[in-house]
Amino acid sequence: MENNRFGSRSASPTRHSTVDEPALPRAPFYSNRSARNSPQPLRSTLTWEERETRITTNDALHVTTLVRFDAVLASIQALPRTFRCEPLTTLAKRISYLPDSGSPARFDSVVVAIRDLPIEYGSEPLAALAYQIHVLPGAEREARFDGVFWAIGKLPAERRSWLLEALGIRIFHLPVAARKRGFDSLFKAIGELPVEHRSGPLSALADGIANLAKAAQSEAQAAVDAMRSAVVDDLLGARLGRKSAAMRAA
Repeated sequence: MENNRFGSRSASPTRHSTVDEPALPRAPFYSNRSARNSPQPLRSTLTWEERETRITTNDALHVTTLVRFDAVLASIQALPRTFRCEPLTTLAKRISYLPDSGSPARFDSVVVAIRDLPIEYGSEPLAALAYQIHVLPGAEREARFDGVFWAIGKLPAERRSWLLEALGIRIFHLPVAARKRGFDSLFKAIGELPVEHRSGPLSALADGIANLAKAAQSEAQAAVDAMRSAVVDDLLGARLGRKSAAMRAA
């Protein structure tokens, strides 16, 4: 156990057993709460939105109960849509501190909140959720994996690579019977990326092959090897094509 000024925290990534506390009323941005809780001094040059975003992000950083999670999420949703990314990402990372009884529903509530963001702001909170799948109760993980995967598919192709990589790392946290389906879904999605964006998620997927059922490992390895070879050939061909075009232009 490690103690800090915010109270006792376990070093383990597993959740913390907590009792819900009453929701605290929101103070206006000009109150002493701004100076007391802000991670950095608030300057008069900050806009109202910037001040509220900073305060709300700091509130999210200390969430350990279901009541506080819901209260902070409501505060985030009161911000202009373009200011929600940072506090929502911070709040998603606090799911591991929630009790099992409420963490799946709060995971889902963050997914819903991400859908309301402008598309270019969704990547970071989605990545934070991908890294929280393993702290959910085992029976709840597959559906949340699918939810994050679906949301990633709504992003432009060039924004999906590192998110698919994050999910690929998490396949072994799924029930054994669900891993091959998760593998196949990710493999297909990787094949839809621009060729130069495939290497990272493909490597993450390859690293997880040993966690598939024995009967599925050979087929999965052959598929990954074939895509890797195609990626190398495509990248090499593109490079030679550019070199040939430069020589002709010289």
